[in-house]
Amino acid sequence: PSSRAPSSRSPGELRRRRWADARKKARLLEAELSALIDSHVEIDCLCCARDDGDRVRTSLQGASCVWVTGGNTFYLWHHMRSSGCADLVQQRVAEGVLYVGQSAGSIVAGESIETAFWKGWDDPDVVPGVEWSAETLDAMSLAPDHLFFPHYSPEFEPLVQRERVKLPPTTAVVALADAGPAYVVGDLASEASAGSCASQK
Repeated sequence: PSSRAPSSRSPGELRRRRWADARKKARLLEAELSALIDSHVEIDCLCCARDDGDRVRTSLQGASCVWVTGGNTFYLWHHMRSSGCADLVQQRVAEGVLYVGQSAGSIVAGESIETAFWKGWDDPDVVPGVEWSAETLDAMSLAPDHLFFPHYSPEFEPLVQRERVKLPPTTAVVALADAGPAYVVGDLASEASAGSCASQK
């Protein structure tokens, strides 16, 4: 069961509202970070579904941090792959850039996006004509052998345990509660604070 109430807005309207909200938050964060370190911080918002490859490439090549937000995981991952954004992010992270994934943005950082199926919150048919297979579900593997399950709460524990046993024994599930993040450094995932996430193998 999901605690989310279904929205009466169309997927397109929801995406437009999220985009406007993202740009607003970026301006606020830009101002706050600039004041905090007493130096100008520039935040560039990208939309993989709309921005062309040159725009995406130019922005990511100059980034010191990449923050990927939420939304429909299948929509996000499809457009990250088709725009070349996913390959660029992998390259930049390998070069030492910090990656921050929020909600769906955390899922695509794992080995696969298959955890997006578990709750049933995201509609896989949001991208017409895409057949989701093991190949198309393979994600960026910024944290090899890890899958991310955001918005975790105790009610989802039986679900996580049930799905976990279907995975290879070497795959860890990092269950992220909304109260706090997890950090992944190298092959290690750790909790930011007690109870904020559970890493299970």
